Amino acid sequence: MSSPKLGKPLHPMALHLLRYYKENKGKEDKKNSLSSLISKAAKNLPSEEWGRLPEELKELVQKRWELLEQKRRWAAMSEEEKQEEMKKKREELKEKLREKAKERREKEMLARREMSRRYEDQEIDDGKTLPAFKLVDMPEGLPNTLFGDVALIVDFLYCYTELLMPDDQYPITAVALMEALAGERSGFLYLNRVLVVLLQTLLQDELAEGYSELDMPLSEIPLTMHSVSELARLCLRPCDSQDEASGRGSEKSAGFADFDEVVSSEFLEKLDTCEIFELAPEEKVNLLVALCHRILMTYSVEDHVYAKQQRAAELWKERAAMLKEVNDRKRAEKQKQKEKEGKGEKKKDGNAKEKIKKEVKVEPEPEDMVSTVKSRRLMSMQAKKEKEEMDRQNKERMEKEAEEERIRRQKAAAERAFQEGVTKARLVLRRTPLGTDRNHNRYWLFSDLVPGLYIEKGWVHESIEYSFTPPPDDKPAELDGGEEADAGSDTTNNSQGVEKDNCSIDGVAGHGAAAADICIETTAPKQGQNLMVCMRHPR
Repeated sequence: MSSPKLGKPLHPMALHLLRYYKENKGKEDKKNSLSSLISKAAKNLPSEEWGRLPEELKELVQKRWELLEQKRRWAAMSEEEKQEEMKKKREELKEKLREKAKERREKEMLARREMSRRYEDQEIDDGKTLPAFKLVDMPEGLPNTLFGDVALIVDFLYCYTELLMPDDQYPITAVALMEALAGERSGFLYLNRVLVVLLQTLLQDELAEGYSELDMPLSEIPLTMHSVSELARLCLRPCDSQDEASGRGSEKSAGFADFDEVVSSEFLEKLDTCEIFELAPEEKVNLLVALCHRILMTYSVEDHVYAKQQRAAELWKERAAMLKEVNDRKRAEKQKQKEKEGKGEKKKDGNAKEKIKKEVKVEPEPEDMVSTVKSRRLMSMQAKKEKEEMDRQNKERMEKEAEEERIRRQKAAAERAFQEGVTKARLVLRRTPLGTDRNHNRYWLFSDLVPGLYIEKGWVHESIEYSFTPPPDDKPAELDGGEEADAGSDTTNNSQGVEKDNCSIDGVAGHGAAAADICIETTAPKQGQNLMVCMRHPR
């Protein structure tokens, strides 16, 4: 039998490279020698020879051959060809960068779209747990369901303090009012003080001039701690009793009759036979809330709100004018500084030329007594001028600093007055909750007299019914709200759905919903007992 044919042996240079690569692969001190051998094989060996090498080594030799070939072509190019090649490479690099930037923007857009999608957060498995909370501490005998009304009364007195009690240095606090409501005779003085504050504003209003008893206007009856009970009962009547008995109503007394009755007639009859401090805590709170509502209907509150809004608008205009004046002053100073620098450069050039001329013309003078005295006199005059110039500069600097300090104080005072005016203008407006959480609970932050962050549960009024409307073929389903609640419920329903953004703390119903990606609401606030819980206890 004939012996089998053996394959063509490798070139000695390829064998040497293969042996050296296997022995010194990964060694840092042999890296330069290995690179030199790879370059030599790429230059001298034909492609058939280094194509028979192992795959890893073959890729290294092929890349080195491509690099050497590129260098060879570059050396053989003319200047115009080199410029054209560089331009082509720059275009290719720009195209690659554009493609990468486009891919990155698409990924970021998809990530933002995914982040901005609205989910029903009650169905998210990995959602964070809400902070722990507990019921607000209430005095014994005062249920937690009354805390919202107590917060309403105290916050109302705080927001309208300039109208109701401008000279009173002792504000009404929530803790003290709850203690007075829970106590009977012990809370007489504090509770009657609140009634005096409310009634003195109500009786002085033009709308209450028609209220009278036994042909005597209520505003002329002395308002004391002992008369507030009867005056409160008379002010809470839907219309004047004498006009009602005669079948006619005065134009001014009918102003309150246009509104729904804030208290029942049975409650008014009960006030006719007992004092306010003898009532149950819930009845006392209802009485104070009714007086707050009556005061909100007066012309005094309307004028007060208008005055605060006008004052805020005036402060806004003054602030804009002041900022414009400051910007104009800065612009003028910058222009003046530029002109001064230009004049200084010209003067400096002139002084330099004059100095050169003097240096050229100066001749050595003989050292004698006359020249020495003359030199000293010139030096003293020069020193005097320099001192006067320094004093003038110091005076200008001090005046400038004093002017800047005056402007700074004026600006700080104006900014403080602006912030104060805007804050007061916001106080007299309707207070709204901070937002809702995933369970449709509302978050409230009141004034410092009701310290703490509060969560309201069961705020949905019984007159509201939530129901799904069958969606058309081309539109997603929407959750429609029922009848609008009264002022106590403070809901925000609309025809597009309610509580669209209940996932966020600053969500408002139906606000910012995208037409193409609308989150279908699958949950609704539940009716229940109205409770207030506190996340941060009052201090």
